[in-house]
Amino acid sequence: MALTDEEKAEYETFERNIQSDPNYEKSSLMLCCFHAIWIYFREKVRPNLPKNGNILTATGREYGMVIFGSFVISIIPQYI
Repeated sequence: MALTDEEKAEYETFERNIQSDPNYEKSSLMLCCFHAIWIYFREKVRPNLPKNGNILTATGREYGMVIFGSFVISIIPQYI
Protein backbone atom coordinates (compact mmCIF):
# COMPACT_ATOMS: atom_id res chain seq x y z
CA MET A 1 0.00 0.00 0.00
CA ALA A 2 1.21 3.49 -0.79
CA LEU A 3 -0.17 6.75 0.57
CA THR A 4 0.56 9.90 -1.38
CA ASP A 5 -0.33 13.54 -1.30
CA GLU A 6 -2.00 15.18 -4.28
CA GLU A 7 1.22 15.45 -6.29
CA LYS A 8 0.08 14.17 -9.69
CA ALA A 9 3.56 13.10 -10.81
CA GLU A 10 3.87 10.81 -7.81
CA TYR A 11 0.29 9.53 -7.72
CA GLU A 12 -0.14 8.98 -11.45
CA THR A 13 3.25 7.29 -11.84
CA PHE A 14 2.40 4.79 -9.13
CA GLU A 15 -1.06 4.29 -10.61
CA ARG A 16 0.42 3.52 -14.05
CA ASN A 17 2.89 1.08 -12.50
CA ILE A 18 0.04 -0.82 -10.83
CA GLN A 19 -1.68 -1.18 -14.21
CA SER A 20 1.37 -2.08 -16.29
CA ASP A 21 4.09 -3.62 -14.10
CA PRO A 22 3.60 -7.11 -12.62
CA ASN A 23 5.79 -6.12 -9.66
CA TYR A 24 3.07 -3.67 -8.58
CA GLU A 25 -0.04 -5.75 -9.39
CA LYS A 26 -0.95 -6.40 -5.73
CA SER A 27 -0.29 -2.82 -4.66
CA SER A 28 -2.89 -0.34 -3.44
CA LEU A 29 -2.65 3.40 -3.79
CA MET A 30 -4.57 5.91 -1.70
CA LEU A 31 -4.45 9.57 -0.85
CA CYS A 32 -3.64 10.28 2.76
CA CYS A 33 -6.74 11.25 4.73
CA PHE A 34 -5.80 14.93 4.95
CA HIS A 35 -5.36 15.28 1.20
CA ALA A 36 -8.48 13.26 0.44
CA ILE A 37 -10.48 15.66 2.62
CA TRP A 38 -8.69 18.74 1.30
CA ILE A 39 -9.33 17.85 -2.34
CA TYR A 40 -13.06 17.29 -1.67
CA PHE A 41 -13.26 20.53 0.32
CA ARG A 42 -11.40 22.52 -2.33
CA GLU A 43 -13.50 21.20 -5.22
CA LYS A 44 -16.97 20.92 -3.64
CA VAL A 45 -17.19 23.24 -0.64
CA ARG A 46 -14.81 26.18 -1.15
CA PRO A 47 -16.43 27.35 -4.42
CA ASN A 48 -19.71 27.86 -2.52
CA LEU A 49 -18.28 29.96 0.33
CA PRO A 50 -18.89 33.73 0.36
CA LYS A 51 -16.29 35.57 -1.74
CA ASN A 52 -15.43 39.01 -2.93
CA GLY A 53 -14.22 38.22 -6.44
CA ASN A 54 -11.92 35.20 -6.02
CA ILE A 55 -10.98 36.03 -2.40
CA LEU A 56 -12.93 34.54 0.50
CA THR A 57 -14.62 37.10 2.70
CA ALA A 58 -14.04 37.01 6.47
CA THR A 59 -17.33 35.14 6.79
CA GLY A 60 -16.30 32.73 4.05
CA ARG A 61 -13.01 32.01 5.86
CA GLU A 62 -14.85 31.39 9.13
CA TYR A 63 -17.35 29.06 7.46
CA GLY A 64 -14.50 27.27 5.71
CA MET A 65 -12.57 26.73 8.94
CA VAL A 66 -15.65 25.33 10.69
CA ILE A 67 -16.59 23.03 7.79
CA PHE A 68 -13.03 21.82 7.11
CA GLY A 69 -12.39 21.36 10.83
CA SER A 70 -15.57 19.31 11.12
CA PHE A 71 -14.43 17.01 8.31
CA VAL A 72 -11.06 16.46 9.97
CA ILE A 73 -12.51 15.91 13.44
CA SER A 74 -15.05 13.42 12.08
CA ILE A 75 -12.33 11.08 10.73
CA ILE A 76 -9.80 11.29 13.58
CA PRO A 77 -11.55 8.72 15.84
CA GLN A 78 -11.16 6.08 13.11
CA TYR A 79 -7.38 6.31 13.39
CA ILE A 80 -6.92 6.50 17.16
